[in-house]
Amino acid sequence: MKHIRYCFLVVLLSVSFLSENFAQGWAGETGVGAGFGFSVPQTTVKGPRYKPYSHIFIRYYAEDNVAIQTGFGLAFLEAERNASYFQSLIVPLDVRLLFHPANQGKFGSYLFAGIGATMYQPKDRA
Repeated sequence: MKHIRYCFLVVLLSVSFLSENFAQGWAGETGVGAGFGFSVPQTTVKGPRYKPYSHIFIRYYAEDNVAIQTGFGLAFLEAERNASYFQSLIVPLDVRLLFHPANQGKFGSYLFAGIGATMYQPKDRA
């Protein structure tokens, strides 16, 4: 039942953000966006639990086809099976340079390069 609630929440939030969301802008403009999904840890501890994750970003267009973006995310990983347990809060930060080669209507391609860092603190019940 929890999975159904998480899926419904992700779909609802995605639709609300996508309804008036513009990915490409013009020189001098700033945009914001968000992404939502689920995380599933792939570790030696089997029995992963699905947990939601989110990512928000701010994008500034220096030129019509060139943007600088910085983002912040939040995810929680957890797995448990028998006596094995694992959980971790993950906080990724990133900075990107984006290039939009051509605007193609509602859909377009882009290239990006960037750098990021992730903070995590794995814990068990011991």
